[in-house]
Amino acid sequence: HPLAMAAAHHTMPLDEATASPVAMCDGRALGPAAWYALLTTVVAGPLFVAAPHPGVATVALLAGTGAAVHQLSLGLPGEFWAHALIGIMLAGCASPALSGDGGPVAVSKWQGGLGAAAFALLLFGEFCHHGPSSCSPVKSVHMLAHVAIEAAAGSFALLAMLAAIATERRWTRAAARLSTMRRLHDPIALAVLGHILTQHQHDPQPIAVLFHITQGRSMLALGLCSVVCSVAHDAGVPVAAGTTLRLLTATLWLLNGLWLVHMAAFMYLLPGRCGLHQLLWPSANADEAATVYLATDAWLSAVAVCVAYWLGEPTRAKVADEQSGWATVEDKQLAVGARTAAAEERQALVEMGRQAEGLAVA
Repeated sequence: HPLAMAAAHHTMPLDEATASPVAMCDGRALGPAAWYALLTTVVAGPLFVAAPHPGVATVALLAGTGAAVHQLSLGLPGEFWAHALIGIMLAGCASPALSGDGGPVAVSKWQGGLGAAAFALLLFGEFCHHGPSSCSPVKSVHMLAHVAIEAAAGSFALLAMLAAIATERRWTRAAARLSTMRRLHDPIALAVLGHILTQHQHDPQPIAVLFHITQGRSMLALGLCSVVCSVAHDAGVPVAAGTTLRLLTATLWLLNGLWLVHMAAFMYLLPGRCGLHQLLWPSANADEAATVYLATDAWLSAVAVCVAYWLGEPTRAKVADEQSGWATVEDKQLAVGARTAAAEERQALVEMGRQAEGLAVA
């Protein structure tokens, strides 16, 4: 199986203390911090993703961040929120991708600023683990991978914040230039993240390797879909086709976010890199589990985006989409009818020609 080969390629030798991660999780149970983290994710996550107003989403993110800091003080593994918070932010891009104009996702300046600040802090932590006095240069390729991931993600959030500020203050020229820059930068940043994650040696457990490989490939797909969606809208494709592309792009945003939250809960909910996966299915085949998880998350993401589109306000854009769809069907029917009539006319002319030849011979 290709995923199994990739997992074998990425799995590093384990020392005796970590030779059997599943065995380390035997007999473990979810403690107060773990239940607290799951509850925060279930409440703050959807509120941030589906918030009707950017201010609500910002409050949800701040509340979730505060709860995360509290949970870390209770002993929750830092890897949980390192994955979950970023996953929630990714999923939050699904709504503007669906309701936008097909170009780069538009977020509020506060959301973009919080994202940029978060990745800046992570980037600082890579060089200075214990404060400014402990700063050191990049010492390994593994550390360089973290630096590249955080720099690419941080620049994505920073440009989104600057674009939001320029739009809010009606700096037309700056907003137009930032939009054009983001049409190139954002897909490239997503591709950078995806490319690194397909090879990043983060957690040697086979299921964890497959989680990260799948995340990388999903990010690559999102980057490709984003640039196609943007170019298609700029080129003036039929509205119905543009809507389909936005639905697909929103689904990929939600899938990438949901996959990270899924990874956090199933792999890093307990100390020792244990999670719901080890507690529920300790002997599960890694290939089969990753395949089922991806299929489930993809289907749930598509259903959620379809429901969001159906329940969305009947804006002019949505009405135009529907009318365009009807017009497209009618146009196709008319085109088919016209082609049929033309074919019948050509056939009649051929028959008349044959009859004329027959009379001439006679």
